[in-house]
Amino acid sequence: MKARILPLDAIDASLDVVGGKGRSLSRLANAGYAVPRGFVVASAAYRKFVAEGGIGPRILELARPEMVNGTVSFERASASIRGLFDERQMPGELIAEISGAYDDLTSESARVPPVAVRSSANA
Repeated sequence: MKARILPLDAIDASLDVVGGKGRSLSRLANAGYAVPRGFVVASAAYRKFVAEGGIGPRILELARPEMVNGTVSFERASASIRGLFDERQMPGELIAEISGAYDDLTSESARVPPVAVRSSANA
């Protein structure tokens, strides 16, 4: 199984695996810059969720722009695709992996660390 959760300081992966933000943060962390500890939910997790939910074909079907007041818009397509994700439960094993990675961030202190969640399109 491909790794789905990768610590920032251990990533040596391509854009299609961790996205641009994940790869950039990893490079900064590994170069010694002050990057808070963190992890990346790799694109393998997204692919598994889409495949197991059988929503890939529907996403492609919905991903079409429309004209709104003379401007191309993906707003309705985006809302419809988001709905596909909202209707499905994240697999328990992925929840456990993400929770475990977060727990690893909290293990060094008694308090809960603040986190930032960022999306990153991959190549």
